[in-house]
Amino acid sequence: MLKEINNFTVAIRKFFFTANLPSFILTTEQNVSRLKAKTLILFTVPLLFFVLASLFMVLKQNQVNQLKALDSSLQQAILLSELLHQLQRERGMSVIFLSSGGTKFSAQLTAQRRQTNSIVQRVANTSFVDSKGEIVPGIGDLAAQLSALRLDVSKFRIDAYAAMHSHNRQNSQLLQVISSMVNHSAEPELRVSFLAYVNFLKEKELLGIERAVLGGAFTRDKFLVGGYQYFVRLEAEQHMYREEFKAQASATLNVGLQTIQASADYRQVQIFRDIAHSNAATGSFFVDALIWFEVVSARIELLKDMGGHITEELLTKSQLSRLDADRKKWLWLGSLLMIICLTLVYGIKLIANINGSFFGQLIEYRALLENSSAGLVIIDVTDQRILFCNRRFVSMTGYTKSYLIGMKIADLYTEENRYKTVQLFAQLVSGAVNYIDQLTLLTKDGSSLFTELSSFPTKGHSGNYLAINTRDISEKIAAQHTLQTAQLALQTVINSMGCSVAVVDCKTAAVIYLNKSAELVYRDRGQLDSLWPQLVPDNCGWDRRARSQYHQEFTEQIYIASSKRWYQVTSKEIVWYDGSKVYFRMLEDISERYASDNRNRELLSEIRKLSLRNYSLQERERKQIAADLHDQLGQLMTGILLQAEYICRSVEKRDSAVTVPAKNIIDTTKTLMSSVRDITESLRPLLLDQLGLVEALRELVQQWQQLNTATAFSFEALDVNGRLPDLVEISIYRIVQESLTNASKHAQAKNISVSLQLDCKNIEGGGVLNLKIADDGIGFNRDEAHFNGMGLINMRERVEALSGEFRLISNTGKGVDTLVSIPIAAPGAASET
Repeated sequence: MLKEINNFTVAIRKFFFTANLPSFILTTEQNVSRLKAKTLILFTVPLLFFVLASLFMVLKQNQVNQLKALDSSLQQAILLSELLHQLQRERGMSVIFLSSGGTKFSAQLTAQRRQTNSIVQRVANTSFVDSKGEIVPGIGDLAAQLSALRLDVSKFRIDAYAAMHSHNRQNSQLLQVISSMVNHSAEPELRVSFLAYVNFLKEKELLGIERAVLGGAFTRDKFLVGGYQYFVRLEAEQHMYREEFKAQASATLNVGLQTIQASADYRQVQIFRDIAHSNAATGSFFVDALIWFEVVSARIELLKDMGGHITEELLTKSQLSRLDADRKKWLWLGSLLMIICLTLVYGIKLIANINGSFFGQLIEYRALLENSSAGLVIIDVTDQRILFCNRRFVSMTGYTKSYLIGMKIADLYTEENRYKTVQLFAQLVSGAVNYIDQLTLLTKDGSSLFTELSSFPTKGHSGNYLAINTRDISEKIAAQHTLQTAQLALQTVINSMGCSVAVVDCKTAAVIYLNKSAELVYRDRGQLDSLWPQLVPDNCGWDRRARSQYHQEFTEQIYIASSKRWYQVTSKEIVWYDGSKVYFRMLEDISERYASDNRNRELLSEIRKLSLRNYSLQERERKQIAADLHDQLGQLMTGILLQAEYICRSVEKRDSAVTVPAKNIIDTTKTLMSSVRDITESLRPLLLDQLGLVEALRELVQQWQQLNTATAFSFEALDVNGRLPDLVEISIYRIVQESLTNASKHAQAKNISVSLQLDCKNIEGGGVLNLKIADDGIGFNRDEAHFNGMGLINMRERVEALSGEFRLISNTGKGVDTLVSIPIAAPGAASET
């Protein structure tokens, strides 16, 4: 590119020489800007695309690596689920073995332990990591705990109840390890599928506990104290986890679960449960524990097979996600190569176009010289004679061009200053100066013309030349006079101000101007409580804050303890009348105004603290009520439902008078459970606590899409990773919930979009959470009732209580934009409650 520019310069010089003109170059700003723009496009656009493509490829490679790590985690989870299955069988045999005093399952228990040991050995030789590659704790001492428990069982040093609960703790520990492997998955869909798998394993574990509980009861022919209540709770919790699995699993897996529920093994287990319910108070079950063990084990094996299908689906989804990420990575790489090729082709074409346009530009440059608004003169440096002048210079002097060519340049200026003029032009030729201001030129009619000269040397093949640009500054001098008059008027106005004003040089920190009030401050600078250091500090010339905010005001407030007064100092860098940069500083007494503003700020701070505490307590109570409804009332209603279903099955063929009320109880209980679930979701969204804000919002938007099919809903989340403070999450969720409700009821919109972004560049160590909810509906104005409704007021108060900003932009006929910005404190930072 430098070579092409040099060729361009040589071509211009040759053009002027062929026209009998001296060699110099004039390049218009338009052509230079055009050349720069083309060159900038040539290199900047491909460079930006290359950077973006590289970042995207790095992100996709990280995603591929995470998915590979997730595959490994899934394989490890499968191994742990196999160990969990074997431990469940050993637990059931151990309970029946202890309950029978060692008469049952003695040989089977020994064989089962050997089979479990083979899995334990594989687990001991495996290092379990999550999808981030971090070691998962919690299984290091499993073998030692299991050996101690087996020894106690073999020597009858532990009863069946204690042995069962020891096994329960071990299995719960394994379930926690499996659950921890999904928390850092890169794909939300995989996290939801894995969560369904964990709920499935929890239901299977509860069925294994039920196998042990009823196995012990059938062996003893009675329940222990509290055993029947424990059995009922196990059934209720199994039902709860099964419903959660159905809500999170795919349609294929739900069909598989329905097939298991319709199997004969499933119905056989229910028969034994009914026997346990009907004889819970008296005992006398007359059930062989071995038969019960085989029946329920067959059902568990069906669940184990289904667990294999679940893990196969998880692995398939992970592999498809990894293949998709690989495909996008290679697609971007191909696009990058294509852009590079196009850039090379465009660059070659651009250079050819530039070379082809040089000759035409030379003609344009010669015309520009002749038609320039400034007088242009070219002289020979040896004798200072004029070699060329353009039309403007001819019109300025009044002479003809033929008369001017060949005469000395100094002869055009006044004779009384001839010696000075000759010396000034000699300095121009030597390069000592390149600018002369207010030089008086004599025109042909004898009048004087104030001019300013600027020069630049140029070198040709036949000698050295000096190009002199001559400008008429008569109007400029008149304007300067007018400016001086205006400055005097301005000085009068500034002196009448009630504050102290100083103008300070930016480089030397020297005081240029003081108004009358500032002069009084200067006179008292020797006093102990003088304000002079505040008006003109010693380091004023090096004030980095003011220099970094050129053309912007910098204001600070200062308290003088001796006088107990507040002052405001305003500083701004401006251009002075002579073109220099100065500081304009103003000192003002603001004691009364500061006291009033301080009281207002304190009141506002107290109001926000009270609002924040009120919302925090409100959400805490809602969360507790929702948890109580889910954990307590949900289990009780599930128990009622199971008892009613048992009654219905027991008397269905014998007593129709009881069957109808029982079915009514079942229907009413299901309706009540659905209502409780809706109330719980309204009080505290379950998905918000399980998967976080992003997934909860995505589920909320999908629900609205299902309810309102005439409107297209969309959701986008950028850079929101991990969990946010609880009050921030629930506040954002409530705002989106209220906004979607308003838009669906009043907007008549065809498209509604929700976008969430965490900007970590605004607060050091923390960030700003930005929320935007936009629709293309009819909008509304301030006169409409719902503009000042409680919904919008609550949204605004929630945001302001979190020190955030809430904006509502409505364009009639174009829609409404709801904008929320909430600062997020850095992890570990102190927060108010």
